[in-house]
Amino acid sequence: MPGTRRRWLVDGMNVIGSQPSGWWRDRQAAKGDLVRALGRFARALEEPVTVVFDGAAPGGVPGVEVRGAPGGPDAADREIARLVAADPSPHELVVVTSDGRLAGQARAGGARVVGAGGFARRLVPAALGSASQEGQPDPPAGVVGVEVDQDQGLPGAELEPAARDRQGEGGAHQDW
Repeated sequence: MPGTRRRWLVDGMNVIGSQPSGWWRDRQAAKGDLVRALGRFARALEEPVTVVFDGAAPGGVPGVEVRGAPGGPDAADREIARLVAADPSPHELVVVTSDGRLAGQARAGGARVVGAGGFARRLVPAALGSASQEGQPDPPAGVVGVEVDQDQGLPGAELEPAARDRQGEGGAHQDW
């Protein structure tokens, strides 16, 4: 829709778990790294981002609303589905997940969906690594941290349905 502003709704652990970065050694650091990468993404696109994590959430950065979802495994999925269902303009939402059930719920609610693995690979790769980027300067202007790729449904492209980053059903967040 021309003139429609996108709003990004990100399944945080799904994005983190899509990359074999050693995130399991320090989940809190991995969450913080993702939030900072999403901050650069939000600033570059001038589009708001909400990231939802199962359990406790790290602090936020400008342009990124960070939410924790208590309630055990898949709590973030339930919260994201609730946010889509309650949104007055779901056609503006882009849900980032590779969870098949959540993707189906998001589409049924009117949102667009982008696969978590493809999205993660287009964020600044170092931002999803195991070492924290805190205290490091942002990339120079023009280094967006996201590759614009017409075939992958990222900024500047028509969004595609979520590509399955793994075969089969299930809620596992490891794609490798």
